[in-house]
Amino acid sequence: MRSSVRSAGSDERRTPVVAGVDAPSAQPTTPPDRSVLVQVDDEIIWTAERLELAALANDPATPEGLRGYVGSYVGPAVFPSNKETLFHAFEPFGRGLEASADMWAELAAMPPAEADAQRVGLLADLVSSVSFLHTRGLPHLCLNDRTVRIGRERPDGPLRLRLVSLG
Repeated sequence: MRSSVRSAGSDERRTPVVAGVDAPSAQPTTPPDRSVLVQVDDEIIWTAERLELAALANDPATPEGLRGYVGSYVGPAVFPSNKETLFHAFEPFGRGLEASADMWAELAAMPPAEADAQRVGLLADLVSSVSFLHTRGLPHLCLNDRTVRIGRERPDGPLRLRLVSLG
């Protein structure tokens, strides 16, 4: 599956689609500002992902690294001959791996034991998230610098890792 990740713009109009409901709501709305948007090219994959993402969001056993799903949306076609744009929205969290150079520099400046603890925490977030998906029969087929995000839940907190999209 091909997908792209971008941030929501406040001028973009989108129609939310509630998981399990095929018809969009009557009033177009936009995803929350600064949402991380993952565009999906295939409607069948998008539909299956939106159902699974909603199930993950409602499952208390879902690891923190898979939290943050906001909703799935249908956007207008870019050109009159194109199909509508399909995407999932996630809470704004951190940055993609390539854009996290300052966090890597911060890790390098820490005392070795503290830096190692942070790195182990990031790896634990990644492994627990991917493992949880695998136990549900879902391989994540697209771990890359856009779908793996690193940030902090609070300014003085440890670095955390989250996955956006199911791949």
